Amino acid sequence: MKSFFSFVLTLCCFGSVANSAEPVDFNREIRPILSENCFACHGFDENSREADLRLDVQEAAYAERDGYTPIKPGNLEDSDVWQRVISDDEDLVMPPADSNFKLTDKQKSLIKAWIEQGAKYDTHWSFIAPVKPKTSMDIDAFVLSQLNTEGLKPAPEADRYTLIRRVSLDLTGLPPSADEVMELVNDTKPLAYERLVDRLLRSPHFGERLALDWLDASRYSDTNGFSIDGGRHMWLWRDWVVHAFNSNKPYNEFLTEQIAGDLLPNATKAQLIATGFQRNNMVTHEGGTIPAENLTNYNADRVKTLGEAILGLTLGCAQCHDHKFDAITQKEYYSLFAYYNSLSDIGLDGNAGVNPRPYIQARTVLQTGEDNALTKRIKRLESILQNPDQKKVAAWEKQQLVKLNLRGKKMKLLPVTVTKISTPNRGAGFEIEDGRFVHILKPNGLVAYDVLAKLPATSEPITGLRVVFHPDKDSQ
Repeated sequence: MKSFFSFVLTLCCFGSVANSAEPVDFNREIRPILSENCFACHGFDENSREADLRLDVQEAAYAERDGYTPIKPGNLEDSDVWQRVISDDEDLVMPPADSNFKLTDKQKSLIKAWIEQGAKYDTHWSFIAPVKPKTSMDIDAFVLSQLNTEGLKPAPEADRYTLIRRVSLDLTGLPPSADEVMELVNDTKPLAYERLVDRLLRSPHFGERLALDWLDASRYSDTNGFSIDGGRHMWLWRDWVVHAFNSNKPYNEFLTEQIAGDLLPNATKAQLIATGFQRNNMVTHEGGTIPAENLTNYNADRVKTLGEAILGLTLGCAQCHDHKFDAITQKEYYSLFAYYNSLSDIGLDGNAGVNPRPYIQARTVLQTGEDNALTKRIKRLESILQNPDQKKVAAWEKQQLVKLNLRGKKMKLLPVTVTKISTPNRGAGFEIEDGRFVHILKPNGLVAYDVLAKLPATSEPITGLRVVFHPDKDSQ
């Protein structure tokens, strides 16, 4: 252990953060330090844990062991971890000298301040409900404050040509048109930029742009993924997501309808479509698929998707072992997996635009505002078809007969010279006659023939190829 003099000297060196009025945040400042330098030997994985010491959970870090306490809140002298961190004894210092890990002075200062402030642990950030900060500062003030802290100055204001391009790409994913650019450039009225932002937020493309990240996280695809990657109709769910963003659907409803829309009272077709969130996973219609094996892969992907997209957790790690970083055990993983494994869909079938069972037929939730106009047009066309003008019909038929009689009349036929013929599979016996005729001598069921021919030299474009088959009168 270090001498008292050395210990006091170390406190002086690392005193700047400890005296700071700013509280040290465990998740933002301490957990990354411990994860990078300590958890490999003192973390979740019991197989690689050294000295049976865990620092990733509060209960283990606070527990007394053989007369020592790893971390004692508010007490640096009795915190064995801190004494190891500041030790100059190669046999005691942590991280060990041969571990290739080394704490910086800033990191040591943060750990010191954290212990002095009570060494409070926090659960995984995704388990902590967000709290609206008690401040009147807007985002620009926060950004400016951080810039000042880093000794930086704001960039000069962008010109309007640049500004409209940035905000258009950011909000809609599309560049502005030339007319839209000039409209902003020439707008001298107050709040011109604010009106531009409002217009872009009302654009249907706004929902398309915001939906992209959610579609990626949810595994969206209009193909199956496995085998020949046949098509399926998941675009109805995509339209639902786009519509949810454009209609500013509350996030709790956004998640509830996708996870359990079919269980809501008097569920609508739109809420049933929303449950397509957990039907985006890869499926197959391959004939040699083993159903039980496929179902295992299918449901494992559904658990992984739920964790990453909704919980903010990499649940997939716990498929093989207790999670090494997040508070998820392998038992908890398979408890969730068992739920999906009890459902009726099996991740099989589905090809050529036919979705895997079970499925419903529904219409897109997106509205274009064209319904009334299209309905009126359809009725008008149906009326015309039911009451045709006989004179116009007769004139049209006469015109079409003239065109039909002229078909091929001006066509120039050019001879093609056959130079070679072969069969890639079955069949044998053929000969070339006069460079134009292929005579099959020994046909054998369904046979494919490769014919190589030389096209004639011509200054006119070749618009078609005619192949004529003649039965052999001598064949049986």
